[in-house]
Amino acid sequence: MHKWPAYSTREAALEHMTKMGRKYYPDELNKKFSDLTPDEIISHNVTVQKVTDEHFVPFLLAKETPEDDRRQRIVALKKRLNAATSGYLFRENQYFQ
Repeated sequence: MHKWPAYSTREAALEHMTKMGRKYYPDELNKKFSDLTPDEIISHNVTVQKVTDEHFVPFLLAKETPEDDRRQRIVALKKRLNAATSGYLFRENQYFQ
């Protein structure tokens, strides 16, 4: 929820996500980070890595005006994903060409 739209480097994003993740335990669970089990620490680190490396934030935070057709954003996302996956991610659909 508190991720910024852009970071200068991956290291900066990782540092910010790590701080936000460690803040979650005392604020939300009333538990110290040092009291976590090894499995909880691994789960925490995997979650931080996934949040750091996800690339959909610009899509989710894109400015939307009422006169824009919502399908335009979906079609643009489909084209980007098809280009990244060599076209195997989506099957052809006559409504989203």
